[in-house]
Amino acid sequence: MPGRVNPTVVNCAAFVLLATAVLLWFGIARLTRGGASRTAAERLVRVDPSLVTCR
Repeated sequence: MPGRVNPTVVNCAAFVLLATAVLLWFGIARLTRGGASRTAAERLVRVDPSLVTCR
């Protein structure tokens, strides 16, 4: 390990790691919201619950 590390490289690496973490967080949050977004879409079109039957 070198005694002196270029601060620009450290800042760039930290920024890339932060950006990757944020993108992963938003991606996971969006993927796991699938059920909630379907419910919101049903609310928008005002589906009558009596039309939905479970067989």
